[in-house]
Amino acid sequence: MTRNRKQLLRKSIINNSLKQKIDLIQDKVSPLLSRTTNVNIDYTEHTVEHSLNVEELFGACFNEIITLLNDDEKFLLISATLIHDIGMVGQSKYQDEKDYAAEVRDSHQYRSADFINAYRDDLMLEQREAQAIIKIVEGHRVRDLDSIAEKEPYGYGDIIRLRLLAAILRMSDELDILEERAPELVKKYLDVKPESLIHHERHEICTGIARDPETNIIQIKATIPNNRLEHAVIDLYSGIKAKYDELKSIFQKNGIFISSIEIILDTEKVVYQEICLYLAVQGNVNEQELFEKLLSTRRQKEISESIIRLKSMKTIIMDDGGRYSLNMSEKNFKVLLYTFLRTESELEFTRSKFVENYLNQTFDEYVNDRFGVSYSEGDREDRILILTHFPTSLEYFFDPRNTPYEFGNFDRRVTLDLGLLHALCVDVLKYPQELKNETYLAAQAIARKLSDDIFPLLKICSSIPDAAEKKRELIELFEQGIDPFKSSDESIGGKFTVSTTITKNQLPNLDFMTLVFASGIAGVPIEFSKDIAMKDIVFDRDNELNQIHENGLISLKVMPNIERMQFNHSVLFDFDINRSRRELKIKLMKDVISEPVHYPYEFNISAGDESKEITFNLNCNMSGKISEIVKFNGLMRMWEDEGFRRLIIYSGEGGQEPIKIVPPNIKHETGRFIYKFSKIISILRIDTDDCPYLIKEDTIEKIKNLKEEELTESLCSALIQDVKNTIPKQVTKVYLHMNDKHEKTIMTKCLGILPYWFDLKRLKIKSYTKSNKNLIKDIHERNHNLSLRKNFFGYGAKDFYDLVVHTFEGMNRYPIEKVLDYMSKDKGDQVQFTILLNFMAKKRNFWQEEQTIEIIVKINEVEVEKINTLIKLLNNDSFIDAIPLMEELNHDEYLENLAYAYCFKGEYDKSIEAANSAIQRNYRSIAHFTKGLALVLTGEVNEGYTSYMNGAFLVDKKTWHPIAVDNLIRLSKDNDIEFNDAVNRIIDRLNFYSKFSSKKIGKKCFCGSKQHFANCCGKDLIN
Repeated sequence: MTRNRKQLLRKSIINNSLKQKIDLIQDKVSPLLSRTTNVNIDYTEHTVEHSLNVEELFGACFNEIITLLNDDEKFLLISATLIHDIGMVGQSKYQDEKDYAAEVRDSHQYRSADFINAYRDDLMLEQREAQAIIKIVEGHRVRDLDSIAEKEPYGYGDIIRLRLLAAILRMSDELDILEERAPELVKKYLDVKPESLIHHERHEICTGIARDPETNIIQIKATIPNNRLEHAVIDLYSGIKAKYDELKSIFQKNGIFISSIEIILDTEKVVYQEICLYLAVQGNVNEQELFEKLLSTRRQKEISESIIRLKSMKTIIMDDGGRYSLNMSEKNFKVLLYTFLRTESELEFTRSKFVENYLNQTFDEYVNDRFGVSYSEGDREDRILILTHFPTSLEYFFDPRNTPYEFGNFDRRVTLDLGLLHALCVDVLKYPQELKNETYLAAQAIARKLSDDIFPLLKICSSIPDAAEKKRELIELFEQGIDPFKSSDESIGGKFTVSTTITKNQLPNLDFMTLVFASGIAGVPIEFSKDIAMKDIVFDRDNELNQIHENGLISLKVMPNIERMQFNHSVLFDFDINRSRRELKIKLMKDVISEPVHYPYEFNISAGDESKEITFNLNCNMSGKISEIVKFNGLMRMWEDEGFRRLIIYSGEGGQEPIKIVPPNIKHETGRFIYKFSKIISILRIDTDDCPYLIKEDTIEKIKNLKEEELTESLCSALIQDVKNTIPKQVTKVYLHMNDKHEKTIMTKCLGILPYWFDLKRLKIKSYTKSNKNLIKDIHERNHNLSLRKNFFGYGAKDFYDLVVHTFEGMNRYPIEKVLDYMSKDKGDQVQFTILLNFMAKKRNFWQEEQTIEIIVKINEVEVEKINTLIKLLNNDSFIDAIPLMEELNHDEYLENLAYAYCFKGEYDKSIEAANSAIQRNYRSIAHFTKGLALVLTGEVNEGYTSYMNGAFLVDKKTWHPIAVDNLIRLSKDNDIEFNDAVNRIIDRLNFYSKFSSKKIGKKCFCGSKQHFANCCGKDLIN
C-alpha cells in the first residue's frame, strides 16, 4: 500500500546528484520488483513498497545512522535496499524447469548481484558503486558478513563501512513484518497454499514496530487470534532475535546501541479460547482448576479478565456448587463451533464432552426442524458418532445453507448423509486415526444405508414423467365428474388430503400426487420430509392416525403394494433382510434337518416361560464338504459385506418373542462395542481383526454365575480370541460376474469363501525379463494384482456360468482349480465369449487375510464375431486383410501377427513399432525376425542382422526355421533388395544356427566378443 513516508535517511543526503540517482534507480527497478512473485506466486510481497518499508525502518529503528553515515554510505545503502530482492524475479525461459522456483528463492541475493553487474549502465552506476552495492545486497541474507571488508577506500579519500551497511540492511529487512507485507486481498484472490498461508497470516497480525527512545529496545506488537498464529509469531520473533544477536557486535562497534528486541503479544482471544476448550473437554470445573490449568503459560490478570468477559457474555455459567461449564444454548454452541473450526484445536473440540452432550440433547429436534426427518436409535448413534469425531462433518451438519430445499418433498436423509460422508472423506485425509473401530463401522452403516436409499430415489425420479402424465389423465376424469378413487364401502379406511409447500427453487413435478404415482410405478416406498400438511382428515373413530394428526405430522411414508423378495440361502434357515434398517433376520427351520451334525454349522434356540433362560449355540465342523464351508463363511461374511449393525433371531415357534441384538451404546474410552443379550451374560467385542461371533453355550454356562462387574475386558477378549483361533487365517473369496458389451454386470454371484489361499503358482506364470521376476514374486505372495484374458470356444457363456456355479456348490475340494482346468482344456473352432480372471492383492479383513478372485464372463457378440473373423483370416495367411481387425481389437496377443502383416504391406515403421511392443512383452518373441526383416527392407541391414541374431539365439528353431530365411529371400526379391554381402551374411548365419540346439543364451555371442550372449548383445533384452 502506497503511503506518505518520512524517508529520513534519504532526505539527509546533502549531495543532490546522489539523491537524483537514487530516484532514477527506484524508477528503473519498480516495474521489475512488481514481478517478484511471478514464479513464487504464494510468497509475501517483495515489491518496491517492501524496499521503501525497509528504508523507513532505517530511521525508525537505527536513527543514529542519519548522522553516523556519510553521503556515499547513505547512497549505497538506499540503492542496495531498492535492488536487494530483484533476484526474486524469475525469467520466463526457465519457468518450466524442475525446482526453478526453489532455486530463485534460495539464491536470490546472488541473482540480484548478477542483475547489478549485467545492467549497471541502465542503472547509471559507476563501477565502484556497483561493486559496493553488490557486496551489501549479497550480505542481506545467508552470507557470512565477516567475508565483507569492515572498511575500505572509496573514491578519492573516502572510507565506506560495507559490513555495517550489509548488517543494517539485513536487520531492517528482517523487521519488515507488518500487514503491508501481506495484503489481505492478494491472499484471498490467490487462494494461497496452506504451507505459505501461515507466512501471510503472521504478517497480518503484527500491528506495530518501534524503538523506545528511553530504553533503546525495539518493540514488536502483535494481536494473536489463536494458538497456531501465536506459535507462528513466536517463531518469527525468534528468527528476528537470532539475527539481532548475530549482528549486535557490528552495531555496537559502529556506535549503534540497541538494548534488545522484545515482542508484546495481546493474547486475550487465545486465553478466551483456551478456557472454552478446557471447559468443553472437561465438562465442568471450578475456578481453581481453571487457574491451575492456565497459569503455567498465561498471566493471572489475563485469565481473570477472560473469565469475567465469558461470564458477562453468558458463554460460561456457574452452578450452585461454584463450578463453571459452557452454556448449552444453540447460539453459544454455534459461536464456539465456528471459533474452533479450521484451527489446530478443531478435533479436540469436536471430540469434547460439550459437543457430545449437545448433540445427544438436540439431535432429534434439530433434524426434525431442519430436515423434517427422524432416525431410529441405532442410526442416530451412528451419525452422532461421526459428528463427534470429524470436524468438517460437524460443520456441514450445522451449516444452515445445507438444507436442501431444491429437493422439495423427498426424504432429506439422503442429502444429509451424502454431505456427512463427503465431509468425513475430507477429514480422513487430515485425521486418519479417527477412522477406526466404531467410527469405521458407523461410516460403513451410513454408506450402505445411503446406497440403499439412493437407488429407490432414482427409480422414483425416472418414473416422474409417467406419473405426471397419469396425474394429467386423472385430472381430466375429475373435470368430467368421474371419481376414479370412489370406494363401494364408505366405512373402510378414511379420507384425507395432503398439500405440499412449493418452494422457489423446487424442481417441477414434485407435488404430492405426482410423487405418489411415481412411487407406485417404481414399486418403491417414498417418504415425504418437511413442507407438507395433512388436512380434511376423516378416519374411523379409533384409527391411530387421528392421534398422529392431533400431535402434528412431521413426515409421511407411502408404501406401495410391493411383493417382498425372499432369500433362501440354505436348508437350515431363511434370511429376511431389511436393508433400510441394516437388520438381518434369521428364521430357523430346525425340523427340516434330521441329522444336523453332518453340517458345518448349527443353530439351536430354546426359551422358558419363567426363567427366561435362552441359549444360543453356534457349532462349526470344518471337516465337512467345501460347499458347506463356503455357505458357513458366506453367512458370517454377510456381517462385513452388508454392514449389519443389528441381528434379530426368531426361534421358529409361534408366540415366542425374537431375540434382538442391538448395540445400546459405544464406549468411547475403550473404542469397542459391547453387546448384551437381555438376561443372558454374553459379550461380543468387535475390532478390526475380529468377526462378530456369538458365544458358545459351554462358554455361557461358565459365566452364568459371575456377577456383571466380574466380566472384565480381558475375559471378553479371551472369549473372542478362543473363537478366532478356530478360524482359517487365509481365505480366498471368489466372485462370478457376467458382463455385457458395455461392461455392465448382467448376473453376479459370490461363489463363496474358501478356507485356504488359492496357490497362484498353479498358474505357471513365466518371466521373460529379470525385472519381471520380482513382480511375479509379488504376485505369488499376493502383493500385486494380476489380470488374465482368454477367448473361450467350448461352451456358451450362460452354460459356462452355470458350470462354474455347479462346480463350487458340488466340489469337495479345489473348485477354483477345476474351473482353471476347464479353461486349459478348452478347444473349438469358434470363439463363444471372453473370460477375464482378476486375482486381487491380499487385504486384511476382520478375521483373516483374504485374496479375492473375480471370474468375469464377458458377452460381446460383435467382438466375438470380429475375433472369429480374425482367426479365420490368420489361419488362411490373409495377414494384410486382418490388419483392420487387429488394430480395432487392440489385444496384446495379436502384436506378433500385426507386426508381420505391416511388414508384408510395406508399412515398415509400424511393423518395427509393433515388433518392439511384442518383444517388450516377451523377449523370446518371434517378432525379432519380423523386426529384422522390416529393417533389411528399409535398408538398415546391420540393425536387421542384430534382430535376426537375437531371434536365432532366443527363439526355438522349430518356430522360425525355415520360414524366416524364406521370407527374407522372397520379400527382398519382391522389393528389389540387392543380395549383397550383408544380406547373404544374415542368410548364412540363420542356416548355420538352424543346425544346433535353440538354447543359445549361455553360448558365445554372435558378435564375436567371446562373451556369453546373455552378458553381451542379449543383456538389455533379457534384463
